[in-house]
Amino acid sequence: LAGQIADAWDKAKLVRAVKAAEIVIMTLALIGFYLQSVPLLLGCLFLMGLHSTIFGPVKFSILPQHLGPHELMGGTGLIEAGTFLAILGGQLLAGVIPVLAAGLAAVGIALLGFLASLAVPAAPPVAQGLKIDPNIFRSTWQILKAARHGRGVWLSILGISWFFAVGAVLLSEFAPLVSGVLHARQEVATLFLLVFSLSVALGSLLVNRLLAGEVSARFVPISALALAGFMIDLWLSTSSYNPGAPNAGIATFVSSAGSWRILVDLFGIAFAGGMFIVPLYAILQTHAPREERSRTIAANNIVNAAVSVAVVVIVTLMLARGESIPGVIGAMG
Repeated sequence: LAGQIADAWDKAKLVRAVKAAEIVIMTLALIGFYLQSVPLLLGCLFLMGLHSTIFGPVKFSILPQHLGPHELMGGTGLIEAGTFLAILGGQLLAGVIPVLAAGLAAVGIALLGFLASLAVPAAPPVAQGLKIDPNIFRSTWQILKAARHGRGVWLSILGISWFFAVGAVLLSEFAPLVSGVLHARQEVATLFLLVFSLSVALGSLLVNRLLAGEVSARFVPISALALAGFMIDLWLSTSSYNPGAPNAGIATFVSSAGSWRILVDLFGIAFAGGMFIVPLYAILQTHAPREERSRTIAANNIVNAAVSVAVVVIVTLMLARGESIPGVIGAMG
């Protein structure tokens, strides 16, 4: 539905509507924190997932309407870099500010987002006369079928899905990897998150500079190989790591033998991931038919979610059968 709506409506108005809804949802979350109501907070979590679903196709499909061909890679890189830096900021702040302050901060950020959305120029619908099909099963099947018409588009969707599946597993395993395998404190997991997020942002911005704004998959194969190689080396480096001291903090961990190899592997995975994903998103935006662009990006989001869930299920089964976290990372590589 989100892809159809984004193709049928003015995207700038849709951005403003989504950002206005975010203020309402975050206000409800603040009330949920105040009342300590788990059902209300879970309801807000669901609504934010729905919010992201509607916003996803718009934020990428609006770029070609406002950016020139040689600006598209840079714009896509800024969105990817901004996304990972925002995730990093949220994760770090959540650990240091009180619950009610977190709720107020979320409302404040939602207000800033809405104010920023007022500056988005008009982006009239490109699919004139598009009728929205309310049957989500039929319309989902139609956009998935349409996305498979272009080989470059479909391969880009599969590549993006793989990146997000790997990212989902790595980010979820940082804490148990640090505590259970490396025998370090939670602050080391925060360091891993910091290195990972900044490196994805760096790779996302650098690939645009290397391609000089050209939409090209030239660096995608080497980035994919680097991503795989660093994951395999992370398996080897964490498997052979001997903790210098139990329950180590950042200073103790960094000074111990083998820690820098682990950090370089994390940097390499994330940096290669940033260089890998930005050109694929740019190809998705430029190679999809203009009047189907939002629906193609929505199809990408559907496949992303399906692949991520499938990979997480497989990883969960591997861990349940006794496989180590480094072993899982090595298998993904």
